Order: sequence, then structure tokens, then C-alpha cells
Amino acid sequence: MSYSLLLLRHAKSSWSTSSLADHARPLNERGLHDGPKVGARLNELRLHPDWVWCSTAERTRQTADLVLAPQYFDFERLDYRDDLYHASGLQLFEALRAWPHEVGCLMLIGHEPGLSELARLLLGEGPDELPTCACLEIRFTDEGWRTAQGTLGEQVFARSL
Repeated sequence: MSYSLLLLRHAKSSWSTSSLADHARPLNERGLHDGPKVGARLNELRLHPDWVWCSTAERTRQTADLVLAPQYFDFERLDYRDDLYHASGLQLFEALRAWPHEVGCLMLIGHEPGLSELARLLLGEGPDELPTCACLEIRFTDEGWRTAQGTLGEQVFARSL
């Protein structure tokens, strides 16, 4: 069986209110505009996650709401996880290894530099940085997330949608 991992960096966030904690920063106008466009592009490519892990930051929550299409995604399969907020690539890698379910496609909605670090761990190479609202698909042909060890993925899409 093959598996896909979608790494999605949150859409562009706002810095207009300096009194807000980083975790509470919302999307800015561009982010609100880009999110639905990325969702439409993922639908065109038929990249529909079976399960989504999303950082608890406000900007990632808003990105999930804008990108995930209700007709293709069951929102009961969306987990908001504190441990994804500014997690390193290695922390994300360890989270994947502990994934208790077998799913065809898992999406992580998170932050830089952790997402690109994870991509480099899985691919042996990868982007220096994922732009805001960019998605990278990595396909696996092993037995699942629990057996992930070192370089095992094949990069399929790496684009800012």
C-alpha cells in the first residue's frame, strides 16, 4: 500500500496587532484570499486527506477552515495538536512514527522551519523553506508512518499553489 503525506504551511498571517501573542495571530487579507485558492487547487489535483493534524495556532486553524473542502473531508478527522506549534522537523518525524492509524493520506498544517526540516529528513533533500500556503506531497511505499526510518519518501509535488 502507498501512503501520502501533505505538508501545508499556514497562509500569510497578520502582524498588524503587536500586542497579540504569536499563537493568537490571525491570517491577513492575503492569507484569507490564498486559502480557498489552495483548497481549490488541492481538489483539482485530487489531494484529499483522510486525516489532518493541525497546529493549534489561530493562523493554522483558519488555514484549515479555508483549505479543507467539506465535500471531500470529514472534519471529525481533524485533530488540533499543541505539539505541532513550532515543532522541529525531528519532533514532527517522531509524531509520524507514533501515528496509531493506517491512513492513505495524512495532512500536517503547521509552521516553518519544522515542515521543511521534516521534508528533508524524509527525502534526504527538500525545500529550504515552504512559502506560506504552499503544499508539498510526499509519497511512501512502506508499511506506514510507524516504520518511517530516514530517507524513505518520494517527493511528488512541491509547489506554492
